[in-house]
Amino acid sequence: MPSVPAPAVRAEFARRLRTLRAQRGFERARHFAKALGIEENRYTRYERAEVEPNLSLIFEICQQLAVTPNELMGFADLEAQRPAALGDGRPAPRSEARPAAAAGPDLRALAWQLASEAAHVGAELRGSAPLGADPLRLVRDTGRLYSRLEQDPFGTVAEIVDDPAFEDGDAERKVKLAALIEAYTAGMSK
Repeated sequence: MPSVPAPAVRAEFARRLRTLRAQRGFERARHFAKALGIEENRYTRYERAEVEPNLSLIFEICQQLAVTPNELMGFADLEAQRPAALGDGRPAPRSEARPAAAAGPDLRALAWQLASEAAHVGAELRGSAPLGADPLRLVRDTGRLYSRLEQDPFGTVAEIVDDPAFEDGDAERKVKLAALIEAYTAGMSK
């Protein structure tokens, strides 16, 4: 695969970011910057393809836009363009046969939201170390749970529901988690 120059990748990311922001109802960059908790000038530099956000900010952008990192970065589009089998007749890699990936971008975004909420609730209820000690911990936990949801959606949901840590805690967060589970499993059932 030929390499793409960094400025072209950054420009494509900026275009996708502007498009997704507008599609999700953030008409002005300043409103989205405020939702992210950053200065407008910093955010608009991402949309002008001057700089790239760090991993923690990419995670927050995905949360606010309700998309997966693959959708934000354009990898979901690339996967859709790949052939179902490799040129030598071997089957395509396992990642292309995952149930959530086959279900479409909205279901993948819902899976990411579910994974994120479950990771947040789990961290809070287990009294995990403050996220400041390891700012990427929540991102890693969300990513692992998302991968498990892609590979075994209903089994992973069952594990989340059966986790004793979720018996206690904030009722409002549990209601949100239950709604995400219901929406995700309904989408997977179709």
